[in-house]
Amino acid sequence: MREKRLHYTVFAVEGLNRERLFNALQKKGVTLYDVKIFGPKRAEFAVDSRELKNFFAITDNLCYNIKKVRSEERRVG
Repeated sequence: MREKRLHYTVFAVEGLNRERLFNALQKKGVTLYDVKIFGPKRAEFAVDSRELKNFFAITDNLCYNIKKVRSEERRVG
């Protein structure tokens, strides 16, 4: 049986009203994984690498500071 791998990218976001960002991504079908909240303005989350194009199209028009933290690969199943 072949092993599946999940490729994802971890981002850090800074800004007020993070829920607006999370809701906008959810509405457009971008799933966030391993969401971590660090205080009132900062969060970190992972996005499946197959959804990056959609992620950048959505976040391009929003006023948040978003930085790529790292890319990772995880075995699934």
